[in-house]
Amino acid sequence: LQETARAFATERLRPKERAFEAARGVDGEVLRLHREIGLGRVGMPEALGGAGLGALAAALVREELAAGDAGAALALDPLGSGLDALRSLGGDDALHRFAVPILERPGARALLVYDAAPHVETSGGRARGVLEWVPADRLDLLVVLERERAYVLREGLRFEPVRGSGLRSAGASALLIDDAPLLAEWVSTPGARAALAGARLEAAALLVGVMRRAAEFSRDYAMERVAFGRPI
Repeated sequence: LQETARAFATERLRPKERAFEAARGVDGEVLRLHREIGLGRVGMPEALGGAGLGALAAALVREELAAGDAGAALALDPLGSGLDALRSLGGDDALHRFAVPILERPGARALLVYDAAPHVETSGGRARGVLEWVPADRLDLLVVLERERAYVLREGLRFEPVRGSGLRSAGASALLIDDAPLLAEWVSTPGARAALAGARLEAAALLVGVMRRAAEFSRDYAMERVAFGRPI
């Protein structure tokens, strides 16, 4: 699995990295190949059409894809750490209701945000607020994780593109949440902690991939660089 993900990143992501950044997204052919290989279903339970290989396998895939293009790795992952939040707090019912439809629609994407409480408020079953930056220009599902609960939004989301950073291939927007109805809400401190752990694992895997790419780039540069007439 790791070798497959590495080959996909090396052959399909890295050569088009600048094109993906300019387009603020990956092209349809890469989306199709990623879907056919099944890299987005690695952590999904087998009973729901996934590979059921668990968190370690998912982390290895994310690391390899991030070493090719971290923004593309985010853009290609249909559920990301939203899968952990849905599973930890909502169980199989939440996965059936929210995760499976995302996987079944080519190009659909969900995103998890956490530490959003100071910026997003809920009352009367609706959410309002502004997130200054999310790595996306469009979403089919937003999962918001707080210290003791999580909730799901689909409507009332408005995106205003911003310049972004090293994740341009995933998109970059300020997200305005305007009276968005909560499709579901779960309260569970242990579930929220497990979901946060999953989100941190995803971020760590992506960062390891980026750091490995940086180390390889630095090594190659050092092997080729000549200063004052001598190889450094």
